[in-house]
Amino acid sequence: VAEASSRLRGEEKERLAQMVMFADYGTADHGIWRLVFRRLALLAPYLPEQIYLELKSEMREEEGELRLAINYAELLADSADVVLLPRSLLTRIYPRHYQKETGIAAARFDAEEALIHAIIRRESAFERMALSRSDAHGLMQIIPTTGADIAGRLGLDGFTPAHMFDPQTNITMGTSYITRQLARFADLRLAIAAYHGGSGNVTRWLAARPDVDIDLFIELIPAASTRDYVKSVYQALLIYRAI
Repeated sequence: VAEASSRLRGEEKERLAQMVMFADYGTADHGIWRLVFRRLALLAPYLPEQIYLELKSEMREEEGELRLAINYAELLADSADVVLLPRSLLTRIYPRHYQKETGIAAARFDAEEALIHAIIRRESAFERMALSRSDAHGLMQIIPTTGADIAGRLGLDGFTPAHMFDPQTNITMGTSYITRQLARFADLRLAIAAYHGGSGNVTRWLAARPDVDIDLFIELIPAASTRDYVKSVYQALLIYRAI
């Protein structure tokens, strides 16, 4: 915001000040946020693309539109003429929202918090009310049948699918599930594959290629969506560990 302000004059600088004032109001009122983004759109011709995208990502995060915040940060990264992205941008592309909930779940199941964040980022982009076409619910995208099984194992009485929209419940259940896959399979990437494609499928794929190196095995996963999922989550995990 400070850099944007230094590049603006007169009416445009006043529009930026108004945008910041509306955003700082801290309301969930969508009408207020429409004003924020209207002011930002008016500033677009006067700002360098990178500053504009950074403001758009920041404002979307403030609004609670976390998927869009990540998307704009990724666009900013694509436009950056640098070899190594700054940490400030990486943490916007790979955020750590819901740290209280992930910390509790990680401690309970002795899980790596970076892995939880990597799965959430891929599954829902941190949108707690996410609901997929396959009826997967919440932050870690758990389908109701799997949720009912996990709830039974965890002793969660009165479980309904709606409970999976609660961040702590969803993260606890998802962490429980990935921890079981980690105990079942020898390699972390196989556990990630099982989280997405099912442990039965991973067991069957392994049986069909018992002597294949793990790196090659990942490339040969028959289901393209699971293959891409493993690569995406594993890459995010490595970045979360680094930052």
